[in-house]
Amino acid sequence: LQAPHLLRLLLDGQPYGQPGNVPTLQLVNIDRGEHSLAVQVIDGKKVVQQSPAVTFSVQRVHKP
Repeated sequence: LQAPHLLRLLLDGQPYGQPGNVPTLQLVNIDRGEHSLAVQVIDGKKVVQQSPAVTFSVQRVHKP
């Protein structure tokens, strides 16, 4: 990244969490089912670059 670029995570096409300059992103309490993730490089409100979306599924395991 070049200053002042930041990374912004998109969950299901919507911004998730706060943009930052660290390439480690964490998802918390995501509903089960199918979701998509993408990452944008932003400069203020301008999108410099965006990754392709990746689809994944969340399953919750219930242990008796």
